[in-house]
Amino acid sequence: MSRLAKYILFSFVFTLQGCQPYFKNLFQPPESVVSTDQEQPYDAVRRIKQGQVYDLLKRTQQYFVLNQKQKALACEELRLEYDQNPDWQVAWVLVYALNSDFSCVQLREAIAILGAIQTQQSVGLQLQWLNTVQIKVLESMKEQYNQNRRLRNKLKKSEEQLAITQEQMTIAQDQLIELSSKIQALKAIESSINKKLDYEPSYKK
Repeated sequence: MSRLAKYILFSFVFTLQGCQPYFKNLFQPPESVVSTDQEQPYDAVRRIKQGQVYDLLKRTQQYFVLNQKQKALACEELRLEYDQNPDWQVAWVLVYALNSDFSCVQLREAIAILGAIQTQQSVGLQLQWLNTVQIKVLESMKEQYNQNRRLRNKLKKSEEQLAITQEQMTIAQDQLIELSSKIQALKAIESSINKKLDYEPSYKK
């Protein structure tokens, strides 16, 4: 998970922990929330949604203390559960709690899962906002990854072309050395012939 997303999550947790007395009543059934005549239906729903945020963040927080082996096991179990029943809260844990290095859910899949969560009507506005921020972060990471991949491909092609050029230069250099040796041999033969001609008796000329 990116540093920005972790910062946002911990900010939520610390803020909500400071409001625990207030949130104690948020986990009561909806009937008890709307039982007073003074409270409007919108306020009751808003309080339930805030309780949903607090409950989900507390659930997510418990996975942060796991070691790598435990996280891998939890990831495997939750992925199986999500495949059998694509519950958005399970998806949330997969993306936010068990995916700090994208070893649980790949980048492209994480974006798709968050997009699927956004379509759920049961997701509160706070969670939708956090998901929107995280999607933007992941999209930026994806673009950066694609740019790096393109650069790596260009570098690989350049290295391959350089290797071919160096091989061609080596062959050309070997051919040049061989040609130079032949020229030197011909010069030696020519010099030997000229010396013989210079020392021939004059009557033979």
